[in-house]
Amino acid sequence: MISAPYWQYCLPRWKSRLKKLDARLGLSVGSTGLAWVHMDQQGDGLAVKACGYLQGESQSVVWARFRSVVNLQKFQGLSLHVALAPADYQLLLMEGVDVPAEELREAMRWRLGDLISFPATEAAVDVFTLPEDAYRGHQRMLYTAVCQQRQIEALRVRADSLKLKLASVSIPEIALCRLAQHLLEGEDSTAILQVMEGGSLLGIFQGGALYLVRQMAFSHPALVAAQYDNVLLEIQRSFDYFDSQIGKGMLRQLLLTPFPGMPTLAAHLAANLDVPVRPLDLASVWPAAGTPPAAAETVDPALLAACLPAVGVVMRAEA
Repeated sequence: MISAPYWQYCLPRWKSRLKKLDARLGLSVGSTGLAWVHMDQQGDGLAVKACGYLQGESQSVVWARFRSVVNLQKFQGLSLHVALAPADYQLLLMEGVDVPAEELREAMRWRLGDLISFPATEAAVDVFTLPEDAYRGHQRMLYTAVCQQRQIEALRVRADSLKLKLASVSIPEIALCRLAQHLLEGEDSTAILQVMEGGSLLGIFQGGALYLVRQMAFSHPALVAAQYDNVLLEIQRSFDYFDSQIGKGMLRQLLLTPFPGMPTLAAHLAANLDVPVRPLDLASVWPAAGTPPAAAETVDPALLAACLPAVGVVMRAEA
């Protein structure tokens, strides 16, 4: 749980009412709260200007608190990018179809069939393809993300009521992929472990491209040292699968995103894996101390963990 008031800023309230056209908001919607980030131009890219995490006994309370943040910070008019909670969507690994890229989402909708519990006509669908050399011997593979259209419409209604412009709705896996593309350099195979409240993600990348993503049940603050061997086992299985089934060889490094307890888990993994284990460098998202906004190392790790999916969906919109 985030050890802070129900919301917290990385910076004091803005004094100016002027907003750059490039400023935008990201939200990560969870089962127990809502993380938000305000991002704007910093040099050649986007950087976090303010962020926070809201909790309440119900979603209506959380959204009411977010309304207070929007009003206080005068965010009205900004574009809004949302990452859904894991319970609100399904992510399916499927064989692709040979259609033009602009027709792919609609084509995958009609292949869902009994894989979803509601009619395909009521589905909102997003897809992201894997590289051609993933899963050799198969049709080109892709991940299909599915939720009910009514969830998107409910978000649109909330955005309209806040005088925000709902620009995109995505999922934490795609957000993690965009973060990796932004933060990783070189062609080496890299795994990123993102431990969040309510679940975790392990993504494996090479040359900036996603090859494998897995949802994992462990999360903070429930993750304790007694579970570290289970985490290690799941990661090792994923590495072995990447080597044997995808055929891309051994991993070069494992990066961990910030969360409470990350240093002790990193030490345990480093002692038992044959790859270097280190924290993911967020300097280009949270610039260095001394220039606004506050550097990542000065922010509560639980707040960072909650906000990273929101950062990722904003950066996906930038791509």
